[in-house]
Amino acid sequence: MLSHHVKPFVKGIDRMEQAEIKRPWGGYSILKKSESHWVKKLFIHQDARTSLQTHAFRDEIWFVLSGEIYAQIGRKISKAKSGDVLYIPKKKSIG
Repeated sequence: MLSHHVKPFVKGIDRMEQAEIKRPWGGYSILKKSESHWVKKLFIHQDARTSLQTHAFRDEIWFVLSGEIYAQIGRKISKAKSGDVLYIPKKKSIG
């Protein structure tokens, strides 16, 4: 299961201090940047939504740290809660 591999990686993220980049829907912090991957922590206001987007050259893995979200991956809408992991393959619409 994917969450088995992701959970140790994100352990302690809540304690990391990074500059927050503000957006109308909330904001994000970049926790780690390398040639192979980026780790971002998103803060989404209750009842807010991000824009629908597609990434042509990268997959995404979302780990829900707290609360609940509805995520659209392609045409499917999934509900995820704290501790859940969502995998978004490249070229799929997400939002």
